[in-house]
Amino acid sequence: MSEKSQATDQVEAGSSREPNSEQTMQLRIANEALQAEILERNRIQAEMETRVRQQEAVAAIGARALSDPALTNVYRAVCDTVTRTLDVEFCKILEAQPDGRNLLLRAGSGWKEGLIGKAMVDAGPHSQAGYALESNTPMIVEDLAVETRFDPAPLFLDHGIVSGLSVIIPGRERPFGVLGAHTSKRRKFKSEDIHFLESIAHILSAAIQRGTAESTVQKSEAWLRNLVATTQDAVVSIDRRGCVVLFNQSAERIFGYKAEEIIGRKVNMLMGEPYATEHDGYIERYEKTRAARAIGKIRTVTARRKAGTFFPIELSVTEIDVDENVHYAAFIRDISEKTQLQKQLLESERLAAIGGTAAKIGHEIANPLNGIYLTLQLIEQRLGRQPAMDERVTDDVMRIKKEIGRLNQLVQEFRTLSRQQGYHFRPTNITPLVNEMLDLQQPLYKSRAIVVIRRIANDLPAVPVDEDRIKQALLNLIKNAGEAMPNGGTLTVAVTASEDAVTIDIKDTGIGIAAGSDVFQPFFTTKKEGTGLGLIIVRQIIVAHRGTISYESEPGAGTTFHISLPRAQSAPSSS
Repeated sequence: MSEKSQATDQVEAGSSREPNSEQTMQLRIANEALQAEILERNRIQAEMETRVRQQEAVAAIGARALSDPALTNVYRAVCDTVTRTLDVEFCKILEAQPDGRNLLLRAGSGWKEGLIGKAMVDAGPHSQAGYALESNTPMIVEDLAVETRFDPAPLFLDHGIVSGLSVIIPGRERPFGVLGAHTSKRRKFKSEDIHFLESIAHILSAAIQRGTAESTVQKSEAWLRNLVATTQDAVVSIDRRGCVVLFNQSAERIFGYKAEEIIGRKVNMLMGEPYATEHDGYIERYEKTRAARAIGKIRTVTARRKAGTFFPIELSVTEIDVDENVHYAAFIRDISEKTQLQKQLLESERLAAIGGTAAKIGHEIANPLNGIYLTLQLIEQRLGRQPAMDERVTDDVMRIKKEIGRLNQLVQEFRTLSRQQGYHFRPTNITPLVNEMLDLQQPLYKSRAIVVIRRIANDLPAVPVDEDRIKQALLNLIKNAGEAMPNGGTLTVAVTASEDAVTIDIKDTGIGIAAGSDVFQPFFTTKKEGTGLGLIIVRQIIVAHRGTISYESEPGAGTTFHISLPRAQSAPSSS
């Protein structure tokens, strides 16, 4: 067969090539990854909604227990709230009897008529409630039929109960009893369900102690002390002037102030703007008009720590009438983690969408591009046999080959984005990886008169990384930094560690990034021949390590990229 006919066959084969099984597999993998991301998003969203609903319920029970002196009303509200919030048919409040052998069904919901106030449960380790008291820990039963730790109580068998959760209602000297939630459907209760039921049990404990105290003042003080001491959320109370009169331990932990530093001072110092400036006006307007804007609602606002940093909180405010000094109480939950989770969810969703698009585009480009390249090779062979070659034709061919090479690089980056990557995480010292990537770029730095400054801390802790992927991300950023300084400059790479993470800062003194730009947008590039996908791949790698990447830039003054990688205790699992 002649050389001409061989080349012609290659062109025809390339131009008519159908998508092969490998490409079809890649598309299916990309689609499955996208579906998995959507399912994960829905799961996280459902968990967030559950947490918010439970927090609202706890705040409502706290307000009810504070404002209603009738313990029976509090019991009824607790049982209704627990069954509704946890979506169960039965709730029980068991009261420990003086003989220590039995628990009385003091209050509940879902039980047969005539049992409340009469039915008894064994307080020993032979019942779920008794086992919880004996072990001093929450007790979860997923399937009562196969439970081996204790015997099913007759009360449960009579009502067809299958699954349940029991927590202790603490008392000052000994437990008051047990609070339980049960269902006739098989169910696996989660950690947030335990936290919710324990929070209700602590409020119930405080209400019980308040109801049994000898005087009104003692009742209020006991309730408040127990509520403040046991809640995981910050509790801050203020007087009519807006000055702090109560600041619990959780508030100290969340805001960074000691109670003695904040009591007597304006609560405004704990707020972000515009709330800090406008808060005094809020109080004055409410005292005059009684028109509530925040009271009785859960709001998401910005708070301020002692260190000056701002963070998001969920805030529930209630008006109380304990005495003249304490007039308003706020239950505060730090939702920084939840907010970060939402950001990560959006980022994962975005990367999945980009990956799916990249897979389709890469597939559409790869086949015709291969045909073009084969045709160009044929043309080169024919031109090579010509006695005299026009230099302009040769230049045009070289320019076409260069553009094909750039498109091939783009296709490869598309495939990298769309491919389901396998990561192998191992505890690793970051220092050698950073040094290796810097050394690799030394020829570029030398040719451009770039000064490299390395500020790498000693004794850095190991972090769980996939070495190849992290080196790929570092090389991309370090190379970009060098290319941003065509006329020379300074590249500074700093590596430091904190309790939670190892941070890598890559700073150049180059051209910077225009204000309002987002380098993580697809196809955004400041380089003449860049594809605009490199930084998306970098972010994909960092997100897979459960890390974060951000940047700050000033046009004409340079750019700094910040990478944070979690330490070993936060390591992702290998995939």
